[in-house]
Amino acid sequence: MKILIVEDDNFLLDLYKLVFEQEGFTIVTAEDGAAGFAKSQESEYDLILLDIMMPKLTGFEVLDKIKASEKTKKTPVFMLTNIADQKDVIIAREKGALNYIIKSQFLPKQIVEIIREFFNSQRK
Repeated sequence: MKILIVEDDNFLLDLYKLVFEQEGFTIVTAEDGAAGFAKSQESEYDLILLDIMMPKLTGFEVLDKIKASEKTKKTPVFMLTNIADQKDVIIAREKGALNYIIKSQFLPKQIVEIIREFFNSQRK
């Protein structure tokens, strides 16, 4: 499974990349919203994990662009953020995000398990 992680915190980006790769996932990373959208258009992904607060383009702006693009409109997107505001959860869902994960509530390995469960449910 190939996942694009768009996250502006380099420490977290490296940590998620390491943990996901140890679990057998192929990971591509981007450090800001503009780079994340560009990478989303360069290759096909099984999932995009998208932070909200980022430079150049916010996660919501990237999500809008992903869902407007013929190439990526069907690619599953999970928001991965520390913003625990219910209003943002609703906005993310309305824009097409399938899940909204609050980083501070889960260890990286638990996030991997959430992703694995998603992929397993898609196979059924």
